[in-house]
Amino acid sequence: MIRTLILLFLFPGFTTSARAQDDSPQPNESDLGEVVEAAVPAPARTAERAELKELLKAHKAATKSKDGAIIAAALEALVTLDNPDVLKPAKAAFSYKLSKVDQKWAADEALATGFEGDEVEIERLLHERRAVIEVAATHVLAYQPIQKAGPILVGAFEDNDLRTHRPLTAKAILEVFARFQYVEATDSVVRELNELRSPEMARSCIAFLVNIDTKSEKAFLALCDLLAGPAPANVDDPTNPPAAYWEARWRTWTPLRRDVQAALRKLTGRDWKADAGTRIGEADAARKWVRDNAKKLGLK
Repeated sequence: MIRTLILLFLFPGFTTSARAQDDSPQPNESDLGEVVEAAVPAPARTAERAELKELLKAHKAATKSKDGAIIAAALEALVTLDNPDVLKPAKAAFSYKLSKVDQKWAADEALATGFEGDEVEIERLLHERRAVIEVAATHVLAYQPIQKAGPILVGAFEDNDLRTHRPLTAKAILEVFARFQYVEATDSVVRELNELRSPEMARSCIAFLVNIDTKSEKAFLALCDLLAGPAPANVDDPTNPPAAYWEARWRTWTPLRRDVQAALRKLTGRDWKADAGTRIGEADAARKWVRDNAKKLGLK
């Protein structure tokens, strides 16, 4: 059965009292925000030639149907197989083009839920349809050698549209990276962390860096930067983004502080404090310490 994926981000309104709200007590570093990991996977198996042939035939028929739900179901049928033949259909899933069948499904679904003709809701549903396919493909790739699956997943994760509109796909990919300790994904993950797209996505990125016990100096410094609240380097620079941009980053950053502190404690063995209310955190000190101790930490 195809799982319904609801892709909603809930952002509370930002107010001028946001800084005052930052006075909430900071949890102990041992209270690291729950690490996002994939559920314990079912054991891999090798399909016999006849079974594999039928499954790939079913996937080919599903592709011809141009129905995203059917294609996702066909991909899910390939999950747990370690046969290399499933790499190709899984990779193709990330290039799936929405069809007229998908467009009609989204329009009908919007109509049935009281959103007839609502373009925003229809677009959300279409992203949901693509996410169902991509998550299924990610599950398939999780049973392939990471040396082959990793580059495919990194390529998919680099897609800004995917990370923006289909976060469940991005989180599923991050789970695979973490499970296989795929350090080759580190730069891509750090770039996403710096976006501060949402608390959920940022937490998944932080969890990945902690899970792989990262030795990337870039990753360490990115975490140090997050000890400080988002702000322009030069408030008088006319090219600065508008206030709404900084407000959005504050809404994402505020609930991440304990995760950042806990991550840095685990990676550095030291306590570092984030900004909180009128207290200025230790971002500058942390950055200096990391640079001074990069060799000792084995950072690259």
